Amino acid sequence: MDCRYAAVYGGTGELCVVMAGSEDQPNAYFWSGNSNIKMDASYFPMEQVQLASSTEERITGFGKQQDNLIIFKEGSVGKTTLGTQTINDRIFIDLPYIPINASIGCDLPWSIQLVENNLVFANRSGVYIILGTTAANENNIVGISRKVNGSAERPGYLADISDVDEDLVCSVDDGTHYYLTANTHTWAWNYELSGYKDPSWFYLTNTNAVALIQEAGEIFHINQQDRLSGLHNQYNDYGYPFERLFRFPTMNFGSYDNRKNVNSIIVTLGAYETENTELWYLTDYETRKDLTNLQVVDDAVYEANRIVGTRPDSSRVPAVFRRRPMCRRVLHFTMKLINNNLNEDFELVGAQVFYNLQGRLR
Repeated sequence: MDCRYAAVYGGTGELCVVMAGSEDQPNAYFWSGNSNIKMDASYFPMEQVQLASSTEERITGFGKQQDNLIIFKEGSVGKTTLGTQTINDRIFIDLPYIPINASIGCDLPWSIQLVENNLVFANRSGVYIILGTTAANENNIVGISRKVNGSAERPGYLADISDVDEDLVCSVDDGTHYYLTANTHTWAWNYELSGYKDPSWFYLTNTNAVALIQEAGEIFHINQQDRLSGLHNQYNDYGYPFERLFRFPTMNFGSYDNRKNVNSIIVTLGAYETENTELWYLTDYETRKDLTNLQVVDDAVYEANRIVGTRPDSSRVPAVFRRRPMCRRVLHFTMKLINNNLNEDFELVGAQVFYNLQGRLR
């Protein structure tokens, strides 16, 4: 009987192999048993099988959290905990099924990752984290992708995942980020900077991956043409430029009905590599590009020091730019920075906006 998913489980000794995903019995999981001499990972007794609840929805994967083996199904999540039973004076492993959440499941098997002792997974409704493994806790599974799910006006994760094959969605965890890739886009949650209550997500494009691999602290991905690529600090993508854009939140400066004059702005960029960044202003009345780009020219000596590894971080002096947008009597104001140039950096450190109020809208 062929099974798609497997996990090694059984307390601190990892006593058995648990398998599921059979087309003949999609709702069942099986575990290896012990022969007359020892535990045998290749021996699966006929009686060592368990149905994951009475519904027929298929099992889509496993994950270990604390001392539990979490069992994911298309529309629900359950668990099993190692137990034993004695038959004819012989001790056998028992893995009963216990429901955790009957309304949230995982239909993307390769999205399951253990993130700081909590399992994270995705389905076609969002990305979730398992906080607890008892059914008594109503909030044991919490969504963490609200910021990036998107909408009809601004597509996001849900648009990427809507019609993609489940086997083309992949994920990896590197100790600081949870990466989820689908439809050539990658959504990365930096859980070192932010917790699950207010997660910081980063959006990467042109990652045509069908599998993500972590090896020796580095992340690699395999695309549909069997090309293996590493994720490194590069300024081009196979000879093509990255599309890089940062848009600030729309600002009303604490008053939605007061007109304002935006007199000047200060933008700080990391002066580490050469970059030539466009600056755009967006208001209620216009979208306008500043006539002068924000240009950083890297020092040749500093560049040589950086290549040989002798340039200390303390020598990185940010480049500060002051511009006068002269946006008069506006209600809302924002900016965007664009750098789509080949082999250039784009490192935003901070920004300030200076304005004054001009009276209420009448």
